[in-house]
Amino acid sequence: MDRGVTDDERLTILLAEDDEQIRRLFADVLRRDGYQVIVAESGDDALIKVAEHEGPLHLLLTDLMMPLLRGDKLAQHIRELHPSVKIVYISGYGTTAQLQGGELDTGAALVQKPVTPEKLLAIVKDTLAS
Repeated sequence: MDRGVTDDERLTILLAEDDEQIRRLFADVLRRDGYQVIVAESGDDALIKVAEHEGPLHLLLTDLMMPLLRGDKLAQHIRELHPSVKIVYISGYGTTAQLQGGELDTGAALVQKPVTPEKLLAIVKDTLAS
């Protein structure tokens, strides 16, 4: 008999994406695959939501280029609160343009938009397993 999976047993992903359509799609894909997803529309919103979150945070999936607080800076702040969190950056820009004035977290994955739901899930699973 399948007892189901409780929120405490599911892996938690913080999704920070400023594009509403992409944010909704990614959140739906991740939830359908069994992840607990905390959704944020900006870096600042992500910081507020992670501060309110009780429990572990397993993965930060963040757009690299967001207004006010870029994804790489957000990752630095999140690492201070959750040192073992895995990081996946998503971006529609080339890495040279992205990194002007910033630096990606060591060991983080970088996914170029557009990305299929299957590819997104594969990268999330690979990152969590690493």
